[in-house]
Order: sequence, then structure tokens, then C-alpha cells
Amino acid sequence: MKITGFFAGLVAAATLSASANATLLTDQQGATVANGGFGREIVQSFTPAQNNIAGVDVLISGTAALDANVTLEIFTTMTPIGGFAGIDLTGLLVTQTLLAVPRNTTAQFRFGPIGVTPEQLLYMRFQTGLLGVGAFVPGPYSRGDIITLSNGADSGADAIFTTYYDDTYTGEVPVPATALLMAPVLGAIALRSRRMRRGQSGERS
Repeated sequence: MKITGFFAGLVAAATLSASANATLLTDQQGATVANGGFGREIVQSFTPAQNNIAGVDVLISGTAALDANVTLEIFTTMTPIGGFAGIDLTGLLVTQTLLAVPRNTTAQFRFGPIGVTPEQLLYMRFQTGLLGVGAFVPGPYSRGDIITLSNGADSGADAIFTTYYDDTYTGEVPVPATALLMAPVLGAIALRSRRMRRGQSGERS
């Protein structure tokens, strides 16, 4: 499976910078057996016990296609818009897309460890094309829930998922992806400012 998406380069760089001796250990686990599924787009909340996230597994289910591109996004905040108008997810921590994930298999997302606050509720959004995410109703996971997209309420179901942490992570505060994207722009502005100052100095002399 290939990885693509807006932050794919950043994810790859983070993965390369991770320790070669890193061992991914299970942090959170939702339901383990499916008795149903949620289609195309779902949001699953979860509460990490560790200070970083370095991977996510999720069961891809359905019969509408043989495979699908599956996107994972993890956010820090979910806000209901009100009036059953949907939800607003903010504070993007990571996004990754796996291409051509076969149906009824586990999509395995891996990335360099992302620092998080233990015991703070987070939100995973999965977009699965014509397929869906395996789930169990009523959900056994007590530290989160599949979110009702229309109003932000808990649905009572849990996805078949597992989150992982990197046991070699030393706890540095991660640089937000948006800051990394702005770095070239800020550098260009600084360079232009220096050139303007030099030009003005030359005119005065």
C-alpha cells in the first residue's frame, strides 16, 4: 500500500527521524470483533494513555468495491455546529492516506511519533471511499465512541481500531505541520528584508 496526501512528505520525514530501535506498542484498542460497519466517513474518539501516537490500525469492511483509498486524520478538538448541521474538527495532528486497501483487511497507518497529552480526548476521522469501517454495537470501548456526524453525540458503537505509541519517544514538543509548511515562506520574507536593508544602506553611502 502506498502513502499519499497533503502531508505525505512531512510524514515521511518524521518517520525517517524516528529511532531505528523504536518499538510500537499498543495503547488504545476499540472493539475487536465486528457485527456491523459504518460507511465512507466516520469519526472515532479515543483517549491515549501515552504521550505520543505513532500508528493506527483500522478494519476496512464492505462489499461495494474490491478496495479503496483510506485516509486517516487525527484532531484535538471536535465542536458540534448545532441544529444537526454537523461537526467541526480542528487541531490537525497528522493525516495519511493508504492507496488501494483491500476490503475486509486492516489498514495500517504508521508515522513518526506525534506528541500528545495523555488522557486528553482525541478524534480520528477515517474516509474510506466506497467501503466502510468495521464496528461493534454496542461498543465495548469506554474511552471513546464513534461520533454521530450530524450532531457530535456518541453513537454507542466503536470502530475496530488499535492505536500505537513509540516506546523510544523522548517527549519533545512536535512542530505542528502548519508551521513546517510556513517555514519556506518565512525564510523568503526574511531574505527579502535583508536584501532591502542592504540596498538602503548602499544608497545612503
